Amino acid sequence: AARDNLAATDAKLTTLDTSLTRYVDAVRAKPNDLAARNELGAALAAQGRIDDAIEQFRAAINIDPNQPDVHFNLGAMLDQKGRTSEAIEQFRIALRLNPGHVAARDALDRITSRRGTSR
Repeated sequence: AARDNLAATDAKLTTLDTSLTRYVDAVRAKPNDLAARNELGAALAAQGRIDDAIEQFRAAINIDPNQPDVHFNLGAMLDQKGRTSEAIEQFRIALRLNPGHVAARDALDRITSRRGTSR
């Protein structure tokens, strides 16, 4: 069982490394590609590289600030870093852009209940 778990973990890490390399190459080729920046941010986040992920999500927002999913992703990373006020702001922007963004609403509700504040 331990060998199987190790093999599965190794396969996941290899897949993450491959994805990361692909997205880094895509961003190098097209620095203003919003999707590539967002995917690179997600790949970095999956590797626990939260500060680097934040940088990519911010770059994606600079390309197009009207993407609620990118604001949500940035908010999630800021929340992980304990930057709660900034995270709340990003979740609110995501909801302003897409009032039906369930994940942003849930994240905002979770944070505000944790803080004992209202949205």
